[in-house]
Amino acid sequence: MTFPWSRLAARGSWQGAWRAARRAQEARLLAPIAALGGAVWAFMKIASEVLEGEAHALDLSVLLWCRVDGMPDQPRGPLWLQEGMRDLTALGSPAVLAFAVLAVWGGLMLARQRSMAWLALGSAVGGQALALALKAVFSRDRPDAVFHATVAA
Repeated sequence: MTFPWSRLAARGSWQGAWRAARRAQEARLLAPIAALGGAVWAFMKIASEVLEGEAHALDLSVLLWCRVDGMPDQPRGPLWLQEGMRDLTALGSPAVLAFAVLAVWGGLMLARQRSMAWLALGSAVGGQALALALKAVFSRDRPDAVFHATVAA
């Protein structure tokens, strides 16, 4: 009894199938590398614009768009939206992030997934260190034209 692949191998189709599989594997490896290269290029382009001070006008226009025309101390939108945005912004505070990371770390340790717990903690600490380093490198002032008013609850 002969197997179907033995007939294909006899005709030389294995080499074609091997080449096609090899090209697919190369494409799967090349796509993330190309995406990473594109992300690095975009970061470097934006970083050069920020360092040259050319991004300041964009920052100012976006911040002014979020304010009522002619009244830069008055945020746009109803009061509930302003309060919601303030509360959403507070979720990124160091205290809330530290609590969330430690809760995840503790949960993973209780689940006996120690390597995942240390990976999560290391990722969070590394991300915070990277953010602080980038803030130090790109230290730029906040726009003065917009008042940073918030609704006190």
